Amino acid sequence: MRFSFLLPLFFLFLDYKKEGNNLFVEKDYKQKTVYDIRNSEEKSPEFIGGLVKMYSYIGKTLKYEKENGLCVCVNVNIQFDVLEDGELDNVTVYKSKGVCPKLEKELVTVFQNMPKWKPGKKDNVSVRTNNVIIPVRVTMDDE
Repeated sequence: MRFSFLLPLFFLFLDYKKEGNNLFVEKDYKQKTVYDIRNSEEKSPEFIGGLVKMYSYIGKTLKYEKENGLCVCVNVNIQFDVLEDGELDNVTVYKSKGVCPKLEKELVTVFQNMPKWKPGKKDNVSVRTNNVIIPVRVTMDDE
C-alpha cells in the first residue's frame, strides 16, 4: 500500500516520452554557462618561485610562540583570492579544527603580507582567481 502512494508522486515530477517500446525520461534543467577549457588557455595562479619558495617564505616570516611549552603540530588550510595584479585578498583559515586562534591570526597575517603572485590567466589575460586553498603544516618541537 505504501509504494502505491509513492510511485504516482514520483512520476508526477518527471517528463517522459515513449518511442516504440522505449521510455525516455527527460528532466528540465536550467541552462548554465559552461566553459570549454579544451579551447582556451587557462593557467592557475602561483607564488613566484613555486611552492618550495612559498613554504620557505612562510617558515621565515611566521612568528608564533608555543603556549605552555607544548609541542605544536597542526594542519591549517588557508583560503584566499588572487587578484588580477597578483595581490592576495580575502585571506581566511578554511575548515581547520583545533587550531589556536593566535596561530590562525598569524598565518592570515603572513599570507596578507606575502609578495604578489603570478595571477591566473584565461586566454592569456590575467583574471581574478577565487578560493585558492593552500595547506600549511605547522610543526614546532622543544628545540
